[in-house]
Amino acid sequence: ALDRGFDMVNDIAGFADPEMPEVCREYDVAVAKMASPPDLTRPGAVEETPWAERKSPEWADAADYVDQVYEALKQHGLTDRTIVDPAFGGWSEAKTLADDRATFRRLREFRGLGCPMLVSINRKNFLRSLADRSTEAALPVSLAATSMAVERGAHVVRTHDVAETVDAATIGDAFTRERTRTVADGVSVTELDVTDAGELARHAERVGADGDPASAVGRVLEVSGEGPETLAGLRSAAEEAGCHLLAGDASGAGATRDAGDGRWHLLLFGTEAALARVADRTGLPLGSGP
Repeated sequence: ALDRGFDMVNDIAGFADPEMPEVCREYDVAVAKMASPPDLTRPGAVEETPWAERKSPEWADAADYVDQVYEALKQHGLTDRTIVDPAFGGWSEAKTLADDRATFRRLREFRGLGCPMLVSINRKNFLRSLADRSTEAALPVSLAATSMAVERGAHVVRTHDVAETVDAATIGDAFTRERTRTVADGVSVTELDVTDAGELARHAERVGADGDPASAVGRVLEVSGEGPETLAGLRSAAEEAGCHLLAGDASGAGATRDAGDGRWHLLLFGTEAALARVADRTGLPLGSGP
């Protein structure tokens, strides 16, 4: 096919054939690589990969579906022109709508592979079932998801509704947060779109960096409560954990809706690891990152 003029490969088997990446390199073509097991007859069925053998029994026990998709995309490597596809859709009997939704929520993690990303989400079940729409009535659902996917890092969107999807992708791109990219004296600097420790962990793995991502990615919480003892305890725990507090009296133009009720109000910010230490010490429900 490449000899006869085709200039792109769509490999839904995800390099299950180990010769595929070499052929793509030889012809210098772009290749869309979908997450799949090492089985040419089972494209997309990443959960059928013998993970205990490929990674380790411990990894297989701890990994969730998105972890499996991410690792499947690394099968037999990546070419310089690989476009990764996290395999949305009903590729196997075991896959659930919740699996696809988890993948979509964590779409930014796949930027850690350092490749452009393709998503095939047009009128897919995991989206239209949320809005209780038939396939025929699911275009608005697909367009909403398209804008979100582009904002989260998708570079290519596969669709049958081209004109409408172009509009949705344009809006998503227009409101994607701008990131710094500079080059000076042979040094390039690129600001990454990282919002939680899981996303940072993917990038850290790509560059071979060690460390705890939870100690590097922060969150900001608004906290309100009653009683000077509770406030004093929170201040002490935050200082000890390395978090920062911005306290106010809720009496200014930016006062909260609870102003005047005798409650204290503050902003608490720190890394995920530091906030977890505050929660452990105070027993306050500070939650955890996404």
